[in-house]
Amino acid sequence: MCAITLAQLASQRSGLPPVPFNLFPSDTRDPYRDYTESDLLQFLQQFRAAADSDGGDSELASGLLGWALSRASEQMLSDALAGRVIGPLSLGATDTTDRELLPGFEGALAAVPQHFDGIAGAGALRSTAADMARLLQALLKPGDSPLRPALVMARQVRGDGASARGLGWRVQWVGADGQDWPVLWQQGRSGGHSVFVGFRVDRQQAVVLMGNQASSLAGIGLALLTDSAPPPLPPAPRSAPVPDDVSAYAGLYEFAAGQELVLRAVGSTLTAQTTGRLAVPLHPVEPDQFAYPQLPVLLTFTRDAGDRIESLRWTEGGVVVPVRRLSARAPRIARTARTLTAEALAPYRGDYQLDSNVLARVDVRDGVPGIQLTGTARRPLIAYADDRFATEDGELEVEAVRDASGRATRLHLHLLGGKVTLQRVEPVRAISGPVPEAAAPPTKPRPTRKSPGKDSAPAPPPPTGH
Repeated sequence: MCAITLAQLASQRSGLPPVPFNLFPSDTRDPYRDYTESDLLQFLQQFRAAADSDGGDSELASGLLGWALSRASEQMLSDALAGRVIGPLSLGATDTTDRELLPGFEGALAAVPQHFDGIAGAGALRSTAADMARLLQALLKPGDSPLRPALVMARQVRGDGASARGLGWRVQWVGADGQDWPVLWQQGRSGGHSVFVGFRVDRQQAVVLMGNQASSLAGIGLALLTDSAPPPLPPAPRSAPVPDDVSAYAGLYEFAAGQELVLRAVGSTLTAQTTGRLAVPLHPVEPDQFAYPQLPVLLTFTRDAGDRIESLRWTEGGVVVPVRRLSARAPRIARTARTLTAEALAPYRGDYQLDSNVLARVDVRDGVPGIQLTGTARRPLIAYADDRFATEDGELEVEAVRDASGRATRLHLHLLGGKVTLQRVEPVRAISGPVPEAAAPPTKPRPTRKSPGKDSAPAPPPPTGH
């Protein structure tokens, strides 16, 4: 286990990845619902931080901070915060329930609330703009609040320049009255909600922004606090009815030699896969136009004189790339599935490491093998040859390498022309015994949302999937 301090967790200098590599959700829309304390402890026992990196923003770090404070107080985090922070600051609308929670959206698509039972500090709290304004008021003017020492400590800036941080706060410097002043702020997006909170002591000024749309509000909030020009508003979310037959768009497309794009019709959903990546579902936004989820990527299809799809335009960040259609069918090799017994599948089961932040788990459910990468959905597999497995639609293939005892020691993962190798990771025992108490007072709760924003940064994709 690595040594991480509370101050490093609170200032996002822990070196922890954005998400734990042993996050294997049953529902990717609510990925942490089933992530338990035992999972967290197992992650910590296996994690090794890079010696030369402080890491970056990590919801895992916030979750671990909440867990440590919970253990130190010998209470559930929600109870500890209610007694020590929420009650004293009169944040009566802040709790961990979904009561009166506004519906959230990702683009034009309805989102589901996210839950963080095992790492509640990552975003279990729901709140209102009024409660967040009370919290910022207390930070600006601690007065004789019983939390004055903690409030003053939380807003103290540590470091300077681009590396400056507060406890739980990001810092942006702004010039005023001949000197530089810190603007302390934080943002988050999750479950179709977004929040921005920020303040500056020199002007006794604070801003709270919340929305039930998963679009960043940081640009607008910082513009208000720094007297700068606000960024242009994002385009209004668009959605179109699902086409009757998405298979009309399926096929093999090519950006350039060796750079392919495969579109597949999976029921009523169109998925897109680029070389070396997992496939992702697209959603329609206009006739003949689809969008990537949570990414500024649009696919606009063009038709020939016979009303058949002949090409598409890939638009990303204002850049338009023409992509030609090579085939009206997605490439797929017909496989004859083999039925393997549980005993025959046992040598493949286990965890395999792609890199320091991503694992792949091979398991068997109801006699069907499957593979799941960190933070992604499980893919069922069929066995079609000795030590060879594939998804039925051809999205990925797995080639296992076994040792003299017959046990798989590594996997070669083939993804549309890309190949990565994963080494088996041996299981570790769960941590047991007393956990050292935390010696620092609880810091502010990460402002989350009840109506309508939540402070939890979205989990970034692993290297093999969007």
